[in-house]
Amino acid sequence: MIWWLKIRAAWVLVGTVLATVGLGLLMGTAKLPLPVLTGGSGSFLIGQLIPVLPAAIFLYGTGRTDGRLESIAAHPMRALDAGWGLCIAIFIAGTAGCAYLLARQEIAIVIGRDGLGYIGMALFFAALFGPRAAAGLTTLVPIVLAAIGWQADGRPHPWAWPLLPGTSVLGLLAAMSVLTLGMCFTLVWRAPIQFRR
Repeated sequence: MIWWLKIRAAWVLVGTVLATVGLGLLMGTAKLPLPVLTGGSGSFLIGQLIPVLPAAIFLYGTGRTDGRLESIAAHPMRALDAGWGLCIAIFIAGTAGCAYLLARQEIAIVIGRDGLGYIGMALFFAALFGPRAAAGLTTLVPIVLAAIGWQADGRPHPWAWPLLPGTSVLGLLAAMSVLTLGMCFTLVWRAPIQFRR
């Protein structure tokens, strides 16, 4: 298990989660200038973008493995990956929750909620396309939503869950649904194995 965690870059991932929450508290209310393609223009915060960092490091760790060896492993690798994703999602939410209790900044709730959703997206895309392609796709999600996720009055669409305020129950339910979907796909679907040369 120690080697499995080492290959998955567990300590790098833990450090990334802590840095993401800390950076989010320091810079989370700073706005990012992104073009809006549809609807009105809303404010897209750094705190709504940086929760994608733990998902990218999660995919880096899962992409370091040899797909051929894991496909014939005696251990349930799909279940281990789904469980690892759940553990990291809980760690992100717990760390952000503690940060909110200490700092009382709503951006901490947004970071925790969006971190859950991005880990779910990472699991989902990795199951379909493999971890390397999934990193790019997961990173594009908040940028695309920031460009098309606004209504004419400047409020986010209900389906653009990363843009919703931290107090939104709908945003939390959407993020948890994405995490559940990603775990389910990880358990039942595996991207075609990419052999290394």
